[in-house]
Amino acid sequence: MASLMPGVDMQLDSPQTSIDTDSAASTLSPKTVHTTSTQSSTVSAISSARSTSTSSSRPHLSSYASHDGHKTICEGRFIVLETLGSGATGKVKLGIDTTTGERVALKIMGKRATSKRQADQNRREIEAMTTIRHPNVLCLSHVELELKYPKSDGTFKDCILLVIELASGGELFDFMMYTGAFEETIAKIYTRHLLSALVTCHANQIYHRDLKPENLLLDEHYQLKIADFGYSAIQNQYDAANGALLHTECGTRSYMAPEILAHQPYNGTAADTWSAGVVIFIMITGNPPFQLATRSDWWFNAIATGNVDRFWRAHMRSAPNISVEARSFLELMLKPEASDRATLRQLLEHEWLNEMSDMSHDDLYNLMDERKRKVDAAKNHEREKAKQAAAAARAQGQYDPFKDQHRVRRGAGQEVEDTSLATLPPLRNTTKTVHTKLYIPDSFGEGAGDRVARTVEGFKAVMDGLKFTEVNVVKNKVKGVAPEDLGKVEVAVKLFCDSDQLVAEVNRKGGDIFDFRKAFEKIKELVEGREEETAEPEDDLAGEEGGEPIDMI
Repeated sequence: MASLMPGVDMQLDSPQTSIDTDSAASTLSPKTVHTTSTQSSTVSAISSARSTSTSSSRPHLSSYASHDGHKTICEGRFIVLETLGSGATGKVKLGIDTTTGERVALKIMGKRATSKRQADQNRREIEAMTTIRHPNVLCLSHVELELKYPKSDGTFKDCILLVIELASGGELFDFMMYTGAFEETIAKIYTRHLLSALVTCHANQIYHRDLKPENLLLDEHYQLKIADFGYSAIQNQYDAANGALLHTECGTRSYMAPEILAHQPYNGTAADTWSAGVVIFIMITGNPPFQLATRSDWWFNAIATGNVDRFWRAHMRSAPNISVEARSFLELMLKPEASDRATLRQLLEHEWLNEMSDMSHDDLYNLMDERKRKVDAAKNHEREKAKQAAAAARAQGQYDPFKDQHRVRRGAGQEVEDTSLATLPPLRNTTKTVHTKLYIPDSFGEGAGDRVARTVEGFKAVMDGLKFTEVNVVKNKVKGVAPEDLGKVEVAVKLFCDSDQLVAEVNRKGGDIFDFRKAFEKIKELVEGREEETAEPEDDLAGEEGGEPIDMI
């Protein structure tokens, strides 16, 4: 089995910049960083890189040469290939590092970010990923803060480049959604990966705050990698040592700790432990432990009031084979009171994780590779059906609301009315609302008239094209019921403005949470399919040229 994380020469901007692990730039060392001046070191290192990039005599224009017809950047070091995904601030492209021959992910972001919120997330991501070196954290190997990205018309766009380890195995969520829960032997391996990585993050006073299966990726050897540190919090040593609490409510509500949902200051370690517990619970059972960790949720209320046996009795109807040891392990992570939760070290010493297993790396690879083939087949099938739906919608002259739509950003949820503890609740077909957000870029929208109204009509057309029934429009809302093959979940879309951005909030009003995600992925696949067919120029990165630029550091 190959190395889990190949060593990479860490550089910021200039190939001649030497990074000493004992210097103020120690956060860029390929080695795991210790807890000495983490935050200030990172800021210093990145600021130093900016200074180098702006004062260096060598230009950062990187299109003077091409490689077999492909663009190159960073003086030919990276070959730019196809787009892997796109978001509100830029695109992720497949690349090749010509110095090593390795495939990498090139995250290219426009310097003129669309909002301060997005710029703040980019800053946190850079700071966190340049600090942490762990085999189960996605590796950031190169940063360019002053990249001149070549456009097709011969001009250049001011961008920021992050060169990130390529996680070719995909999202952990896809494996669970398309192939079901994991055997406990597999779940134990990924639990060790996750907790071990969190130990290193927390030792460096970095708290992820958005742990969920979508942010846990797999590399080519099916080793777990924590990704997306955009919502992370980074404390200084003094605050961390003195138990300073965090205050910002962020992340994905279905995975948030109860103290955050209760709008209380919280401990970053305890909050990440809770979120990791939710992820591990889903890995083992195929269902989330709660819909939302509030007292209005039946499952959470059962645990909060000491009715743990009733909680497990409800869940074991769909996961009857979960072991006593696994239940004990999860209970330690999902304590309603943050101070009662086990530490990561205690969890790593738990008997469930330390039972003897004869599963080798090769065994894991073979089992996950078989699942990967099923995932790819299912997603390809859905992609083709989405393209057919798009073609049918165009044939009927329906408005295309996703022509310039960027990648989905997943968001929050809402609370529900109290449910009685008198009877066990159904694990499927609940009426709990869960929602996800589509951030619509400024470039979105065609024709005259009110933008919100046009977008509402566009969503109605999409639901009609996907064979939703009972489609209904009321002001800025669209409701409908997904077809049988999507689990007949009830979906509602509400449009509103968040600062200067138009946002579509896609809600699950009824049905299973995984069926809802499947329906949402249908829409996402439709978005991606239409982007492909509209042949969007590959260098049309997000971030408009107008307005004031937002500095990254």
